[in-house]
Amino acid sequence: MPIDTLLNLASTLLHKLDRNLRGFERKVVMSHLNIFSYWLVLIGLLSGASRASCGLQYCQIGNESHEGPWRLGWSLHQTGFDIQGTSGSYSEGVASIHYRPSEAWRFNFHLPYTALSKNKGTVLGFSNPLAMAEYRWYMGQKQWLGLGVQGELPFGDDESGLAQSHFMLMPYSSWTKIGTRFFFSGTTGLSFAVGDGHHHEVNSMEMNQQGMSTPSHIEQSPLYVHPHEDFEWNYRLGSGVAFWKSHFTPGTFLSGQHVLNSKLEQGTSRDFISLGVNAPFIVNRYTLTPEMEIPVIASRRYEWTAGLGFAISF
Repeated sequence: MPIDTLLNLASTLLHKLDRNLRGFERKVVMSHLNIFSYWLVLIGLLSGASRASCGLQYCQIGNESHEGPWRLGWSLHQTGFDIQGTSGSYSEGVASIHYRPSEAWRFNFHLPYTALSKNKGTVLGFSNPLAMAEYRWYMGQKQWLGLGVQGELPFGDDESGLAQSHFMLMPYSSWTKIGTRFFFSGTTGLSFAVGDGHHHEVNSMEMNQQGMSTPSHIEQSPLYVHPHEDFEWNYRLGSGVAFWKSHFTPGTFLSGQHVLNSKLEQGTSRDFISLGVNAPFIVNRYTLTPEMEIPVIASRRYEWTAGLGFAISF
């Protein structure tokens, strides 16, 4: 069956679903619009910055195709790691809200729930939520510059290696160019911790003269979910191509973090670089996005990550 026929069939079915959902959505959304928008804007402005782990993982890559000022999303990601001799994986279910009150402003909020599996055990809990605010300057319809700030909020489970207990802020800048068929983007920012919080700590034991075990010093245990340092430079370059009237827009991106902390143990890596691909499929207000990312140099914070996202705009 030709691809145009499949797309037309999918569009017809989703259009019928739209007609049933739109009336209900508008009543619910409009009744809560003012309260919710003030709440979301306040989070974006007060908290500031980024998922300190990978920094720019929630920043837009290339084309923005959703309709309407609101978008609700849900994504599921699986990540494998081998950190300080401990192998495992974690699954993240991330609920997200995107609000676009005008062409210039964007606000986002992401809430991840994580299942961390290691040492034959599984821990469930929330990782730190993320809030973002961005302002754009347009240079024609198909090109813009953006300035934004992201904030990682220390409300997650920091006792189980799922989160850190301090704020992370990241002011960033971005550039996007959409051509006739290809699109390109670049984003860079500085992430830094605000406040000391407290670290995951374990006691190291040594034998005293009486043969008794006593605490010798305190060591920080690893953060397994999105490990990071307190001061980093983050960058991301992306490109992609649009097929079938922009219903299918696969792309690739290169992400990196460079550690700027002055105090690191000798031999500790300062650079982490990964390569990813994604393939958004868009029909009407609905977007389905599979994606995958892997490290491309020896120093790494994870072994692989893959996921699937779904979003609806209105």
